[in-house]
Amino acid sequence: MDTTKTNRDREAARRLEDDGLEWLKSVGCGGETLQPMAGDISSRRYFRVQGQLLILAHYPADLRRSYECFLRTDELLKRVGVATPSILAIDRDRRWMLTRDLGNRQLATEREPGLVHSGMQRARVLASRIERLETYGLAGLSPSLSTELLTREVRRSCELYFREQLAAGESAVFEPMLFALCGTLGEGPLLPAHRDYMARNLMVKVDPLGRLAELVVLDHQDLRLAPKGYDLASLYFDSCPLSPQQASTAVDQLVANDSERTAIARCAVQRCIKIVGTFVGFARAGQSRYLSMVPVALQRAAQEVRRLPEGSDRIAAILERCAASSEGSDWPRSSG
Repeated sequence: MDTTKTNRDREAARRLEDDGLEWLKSVGCGGETLQPMAGDISSRRYFRVQGQLLILAHYPADLRRSYECFLRTDELLKRVGVATPSILAIDRDRRWMLTRDLGNRQLATEREPGLVHSGMQRARVLASRIERLETYGLAGLSPSLSTELLTREVRRSCELYFREQLAAGESAVFEPMLFALCGTLGEGPLLPAHRDYMARNLMVKVDPLGRLAELVVLDHQDLRLAPKGYDLASLYFDSCPLSPQQASTAVDQLVANDSERTAIARCAVQRCIKIVGTFVGFARAGQSRYLSMVPVALQRAAQEVRRLPEGSDRIAAILERCAASSEGSDWPRSSG
């Protein structure tokens, strides 16, 4: 272990917390201590303000653009009736942000059937509102999920994971299928999308009777144009509280025709393959928090790829084998 680096990291963390407490006092929301939160897989830092229902967020310098996007997308979503964390104070120069504390209840971890049902139903309503945003409002935000970006995402997953798992003959079938799928999705139509509309980013607020009172949307700074159905695919096939079969059946009942269902299946396969590369990449860099979700993503991709004209039972079997081999193993190997 590099003790010098560890000590430097601890000192930097202490200085950041001290700076956060100082800033809180300057905006009239002083707290005695800050409780670091696990956060997400980015370099943003989150703290609970002890004794107050407040969350303090800090964006490092390299995420300044993401900070500014969050402020813009928060306004866009509020205009169409999508609940977001209330921003109580900001500091653009130091990149601090103070929001209300939404608790720990994610839609992804809910198990009570009635609450899951009402949560998913509400999530679909909010997704449709996001899709109807005026596209001119997205100008200057994140780049569209075009063929180029979709392909780049799955290529990274191939480089970080699949090329170590697949035989040469399998890669020769698997990768062209992915690239063809991305090409079809990139043809459009492209509509406004949250981009990471999975159940982990949907916070559940309940009333005194335990019924859904509010669903609050997190991490919306990546709002952009994406293939139609992308947010629904994220909702039902990325950290969904429903089983893979339940999710697939639910989507079957939602869509109007086979063409729309196929489009959602393509989005689901692309996203599931994409997040495999994301989670494996972070694990190799020492952040393995989400690595256990890789087998589930592979299983969901296998299920949906069977629905595609460019898919096949062979490709589904490849994905199922990868899911089984990644379950409970010590992969991936660290890159250093």
